[in-house]
This record gives sequence, structure tokens and C-alpha cells, in this order.
Amino acid sequence: MTTATESEADLLESTRSETIPLLSDDLHHLYGSSTTRRRGLLGKKPFRGGCSNCCNSCCSEPTMVALKHRAGSLFQLLFPFYSLISSGSYSSKALVSDLLAGLTMSVFHIPQGLAYGLLAGLRPINGLYTSLIPVALYSLLGRSRHLSLGTFSLTSLLLADMIGTTYRQYMDQLPGSNSTISNCSLYSEVDEINLNADCSSDSDEYYGGLTVEEYARLQVAVLGSFAASVINMALGTLQLGFVMKYVSNPMLRGFTTAAAVHIFTSQVPMLLGVQPTGGDNFVKLIASYTGIFNDIASTNWATVITSVACMVPLYLMKEYLNPRVKKCIKVPLPVELLIILSALVASHALQLQSRFGVDVVGTVPRGLPLPLVPDFSFLPNVLLPCLPVSLVGAAMSLSIGKMYALQFDYEVNYNGELFVLGTSSLFGSFFQCFYATGALARCAVVVGAGMKSQVASAVSCLVLLLVVLAVGPLFEAVPDCALASVIVVSLVGLFKQVTDIPKLWREAKYLDLSTWLLTAVSVLVLDVSLGLAVGFCYSLACILVTRCMATRREGQPGDGDTRDARRRGSKISVSYNNKYGSSSATVDVSGVDSATKYPMMIGPTGRTSK
Repeated sequence: MTTATESEADLLESTRSETIPLLSDDLHHLYGSSTTRRRGLLGKKPFRGGCSNCCNSCCSEPTMVALKHRAGSLFQLLFPFYSLISSGSYSSKALVSDLLAGLTMSVFHIPQGLAYGLLAGLRPINGLYTSLIPVALYSLLGRSRHLSLGTFSLTSLLLADMIGTTYRQYMDQLPGSNSTISNCSLYSEVDEINLNADCSSDSDEYYGGLTVEEYARLQVAVLGSFAASVINMALGTLQLGFVMKYVSNPMLRGFTTAAAVHIFTSQVPMLLGVQPTGGDNFVKLIASYTGIFNDIASTNWATVITSVACMVPLYLMKEYLNPRVKKCIKVPLPVELLIILSALVASHALQLQSRFGVDVVGTVPRGLPLPLVPDFSFLPNVLLPCLPVSLVGAAMSLSIGKMYALQFDYEVNYNGELFVLGTSSLFGSFFQCFYATGALARCAVVVGAGMKSQVASAVSCLVLLLVVLAVGPLFEAVPDCALASVIVVSLVGLFKQVTDIPKLWREAKYLDLSTWLLTAVSVLVLDVSLGLAVGFCYSLACILVTRCMATRREGQPGDGDTRDARRRGSKISVSYNNKYGSSSATVDVSGVDSATKYPMMIGPTGRTSK
């Protein structure tokens, strides 16, 4: 029984093995090979077969992995913090450090934003907007992990200089230009504002809470910031970040030292409570001090006392108390914010404005600003004045980013960084923000507080958002002289750069010394923008001359062993010079690629006597 069953199974298996090849051969004979059948009647693949093959090729596992890899690379390129987190190097300890650094950063952004908004010739609230909106975008796109973007004294001064020279031209074109002001309401919440005023009127009426002069200053500021941002984006897109290499360190330090004198001069009227009429001298500094001395009799002594009461404790705490505190808790005290809060309490308690005539900040609107489109018809008037803003802002931000990238051992694409810096300020210019850049003092504080990534900037933006939405109006009674005191004390570090002069003299770095002195003197005598142009051109000339001299030294024969190789067709003529004499040889290099980089060639071994 078992034998019969096994024979039937063997017969069935043999039948299968013989039938399948026959069926396959018959199909090939009748319908052609498998390749022919897939091509169809007209020599093309049938629709269903083509789709299935296309789907299989596109949806295969290697292809999907490649697409995911490309998408991940693009996401990391757009949002650099993602690569930091996805790599696993960002730990919970780093997150805690960023939270503390973000709180510290916001504490410094509040007084600096208010003060530098006033320094730029705008309302203090515009400084808070600049510390919030561009910083929020940079926290997502920024390449540098330790750059604290926001307001900065030098760019605020350059912006104020640009505004002062052009805003009256913009005011002259306001009457009769109904299209200039498309939206009278500039803030999301404004109290007791005449929104029915004729926007084309040349009177002292209000545009969303701003006078005609304030509105003209704001338009010029956002338009200049827009133009400076476009310049930075163009430099980054065209891979011209190397231009920043010609901004030498002596030129930058000489410029910042002299610019600190201009900043101090601009704050003297607020420290004294005077309204200078200005002078007629062609030197801007002399004209400013002439106007101050002409109006010195109207000094408000309550303002002077308030200024001294703010500056002395602020300086002592920053120079002597904070270094000791930082050794204990590694985070400095927010002395600027403490001084401003103390001045705010004193202003309310003593009624400094109503009783003593001390100028205060004034109306601080609550809420985020509504978009304000810059008036692009006035763009040609600000293109040239905004160049110093773009140059100084980019140089400061890139130098700070480079310093911390070297310190913490990571790479930064400086062309991409230029583009991101421009993008952040460009976006902010549509929301009443001026040009944002990095500040060395603020970056040093937040890095010392434990900043690990741009998560700290995001935390700072959340705190500032709360301030703008809820706490802003509480700063209305802050005296202007208190903000001026914060600015003046922050200039101490810039004034100390004068010690570079004897150091450069001792080290016999005469080109660096001449660059430092010429830039500083040009800024003091001419103006901030013209002085910067003179210093940059001289620095560029010094760098080019130094490189040419170095190239010539390398090509000159000396007592040492030097060789010169010159190629003529298929042979190279080599001259050999040393202290024993000279000789020459010819080397056949036929068949060698002309693009080959020849190493240092060894000359004849024999010595030629004199």
C-alpha cells in the first residue's frame, strides 16, 4: 500500500516537472519572450506594467531612504538647531542651561531695548520690538549657537545719524501724498488716539499715536533697516562673506572707540535735561557741544541729580560687585534692570515729571505692532546712508559668532549667517523694528550664564512677549535720564580701548597703529559714516600692501637655499642659488599634466665655486 502511494507521488512530481517547461516554451513561442510581452503591441510598455515598475522604482526602500535623507538634510540646513538635537548632543542639562540663559538674556534685553530705541531717535518701544521679532526668527534659522541678536549701541547711533540727515526730506513729501500712509493705526491697542486725522496734513496731528515727525523717523528707520538687510542677504547669496575679512581688528576698535564719543555726546542733553539748538561748525562734535553750552543755563537740576544717582551705583555694581557675584553664582546681577526699576519707583513716588519737569518715556502701547509697510518710493534716499549700518552690524555679528565658534569648537557658514542676519532684520522691518545685530557685552553675559544654543533666544522672546503684551505700559514713567545713564555706563568698555595705542606702539605694529588712529580721528572730525569709509579704505590698502610685500619677499633670492622653476613647453628650467654659488638645470617633463602642482625641486648636488 505504501509502495503504490510512493509511486503515484513520484509520477505526479515528474508530470509537474515536465509540464511547466513545456507551457513556458509554448508561451514564449506564441507571445514572445517576457521582455517582448512587456513592450506591448506598439513596442511600448502596457500602462499597468509601466506604472507598477515606476512605483516600484520610486517606492523602493533605497529610494525612500535617500529621499528621507535629503529632506532631513534640507531641514537641518534651514533649521540648524534640529541637527544639534537630532545628533543626541543636546541633553536635558543643556536645556536647563538654556532656560537660565534665556531668562538672563531677557533681563538684559528690556533695559537695552528701551535705551537703544531712544538712542536711535525712535520710541523706546521700538527697541523692545527689535529685541523680540528679529530675535524670534533668528532663533530658528541662526547658524551661531551663542550669538545674542538684538539692539546694539553702535548700530543705533548709525541709524540715528541716518535718520537725522534724511527724515526731513521724507516729511517734506508727506503733504498731499495720501498713499504714503496706508494705515494710521500702528499698534494693536492705542488709547485716546485721533484716528480720524487727515494723514496728508502737515500739522502736528497724530498718525496712530505718532506725530508727523515721529512717523517720518519711523519710516526712515524701517526703510534703512530694510535696505541694510537686503545688502547683507545679497552678500551672503553671492558668497561675498570674504569682504568682512578686510574689516581689520584695529580699524574696528578705532571706530568703536571714536563712535563711543559720539554716543556719549548724544546722551549729554538727556543727562542734563537741556534742549540744545545746535551749532554751525562743520565738525559735528564741536557743533553739538556748542549747542549744549549755549543752553547750559536751562539745566534741570532734578534731572542731573537723577542721572548721577543712576550712573554711580550702576558703575560701581558693574565694575566691582558683579565680578565677585559671578564667581559665586556664575550669573551677574541684572544691574541695568535694577537701576531702571528703582528709577521707575522713584519717579512715581516723587512725581518727578509733574513736580520737577523731568522728562519720562511717555506712552508705551500694549500689544504687538501691526505691520507697517516701508515707503519704498523713498528707498534711493537711504541706500548710501544705510551702508555703515549694514557693514558694522554684519562685522560685529560675524566676529562674535566666529569667536564663540572657535571657543566651543563648531563650524559656522558665514555666507549663510549673513543671509540669515539679513532675513531676520528684513522681516522685523515690516513690524516697526530697526536693524538687529549682536552685542559683545550681552553675548558675554549670556554665554557666561550657560547658553548652549538658540533655545536661549527663544526663551528670551517668550519673556519679552509677556512684557510687550502685559507689562509695557508700566515703563511709561521711567525717566529718560535713567535710560541715558544705562547707555553711558555701557560705553566704559569702549573707552578703555584707548589702551590699544601704547600696546601697538610697544609691539612695533605701526600699520595697525596708523589704521587705529586714522579711523578714530576720521570718525571724530568728519562724522561716523564718513570716518568709517575712510578707515575701511585705509585698512583695505594696508592689507593689500602687506600681502604684496610678503609675496615679493618670498620671490627674492637670499643667503638661504632658494629655487625658481619656470616652465617652457615640455621642459622646466630650474635655477639654484645658495651661499656657495649658483647653477642651473633643465628637467624634461614631457607627458606631464600642465596643471600638476610641482613640489620644491632639488637642484644639482655639486657646488659651484666662486
